[in-house]
Amino acid sequence: MGAAAASAAAAASAAASAAAAASAAAAAAAAADPPLPSSSGLLARVVLLKSSRLFGGALTLHLAAVAERCTERRVPPGTRFCRAGETYLVLAGRCRKLAHGPTDAPSKATLYGVGECVQEFGALYSELPPMSEVEAADEPNQAGLRLLVIEHAKLWALLVTLPPKFALSLLRALVEVA
Repeated sequence: MGAAAASAAAAASAAASAAAAASAAAAAAAAADPPLPSSSGLLARVVLLKSSRLFGGALTLHLAAVAERCTERRVPPGTRFCRAGETYLVLAGRCRKLAHGPTDAPSKATLYGVGECVQEFGALYSELPPMSEVEAADEPNQAGLRLLVIEHAKLWALLVTLPPKFALSLLRALVEVA
């Protein structure tokens, strides 16, 4: 029985060593591949879209179709970024819409934070001029602004192929925004 116990102890020790080596290998792989940004996955994008004013009333299934067609854009601090035919959802950082008083002196700016939509009508009507006074805010400890970009052509394709309930949810939200 002594030889059997010694053999079992040796097997347990070998198994423990193998488990420790596998754990160390997994830790090394995790350190080599940092976690993906929170907006990189489809589910995370759907959650962000669902939390916005513009897309909050849409079905999750429809938002998954929108999320698949969105792109991300990084904007350096102080850069104006709005383009015609695009709507933006702030993923990280802040941006501000500069306002001017009657004498063109800068007045109070509107800040947009994570989860907020900028230029809501842009993706629905491509002929609207872009908001020229919106720029990435220059904040300490921040590398700029990350945006989820929703383009007119891609959203329009969904508006004509998805059930009317999707278009109606966007129209309802736009009426509330305006």
